[in-house]
Amino acid sequence: MEVKDYIRFLSKNYIAVIIITLTFALITYLITIAQPNTYQSSASLEVIKLETKPQSETPYFQYDNYYSYQAASAASDNLIGWIESAATVAQVYNKAGYQIPSANIKDLSKTFTATKTVGTSAIVSISYSSKDKKQAEDMVSTATEILKEKVEAYNKSSDQKMFSAQYSEPVTVVAPKMEILNVVIATFIGILAAIGTISIREAIRIK
Repeated sequence: MEVKDYIRFLSKNYIAVIIITLTFALITYLITIAQPNTYQSSASLEVIKLETKPQSETPYFQYDNYYSYQAASAASDNLIGWIESAATVAQVYNKAGYQIPSANIKDLSKTFTATKTVGTSAIVSISYSSKDKKQAEDMVSTATEILKEKVEAYNKSSDQKMFSAQYSEPVTVVAPKMEILNVVIATFIGILAAIGTISIREAIRIK
């Protein structure tokens, strides 16, 4: 089929294309806005290296406590490792008072999202999403408390107070439902479906 034949074909069936496309877009929009809100809660933890001596008390150059910052950054990586552990996630669920969902170990370890905006930073952001706003806040609060406890337990095991963890209160927002994006995608799919439908109809009619 040449381009002009294709254009003639679409012009002849433009009403069907419009109806099918709008139907896809409208249904997608209604389904999207009907979905319950998803709440995203996030808090941050900062690992601090303690007992940093002033330059005058050390026999080596500290480069403005560069090594202390590096040690804190390395220790913060452990926070990410802990919160991405299924065992720690289960501990959070139990302490927060929620039932552990039925999931395999790999999926359970993905319950929280833990990131560092800057790779060398000692600040870790922990996020959790839920349809229940209270659960989202409880899970993040409990997770930060448990990670702080793990840092303190590490200090005790090493017989010296090396690190401290400070965490912020959770910030909770309603996740956008992405109506526009979903409608755009549905419109594109609707156009393809419309063209496919009328093409099949025309092929059957010719036969």
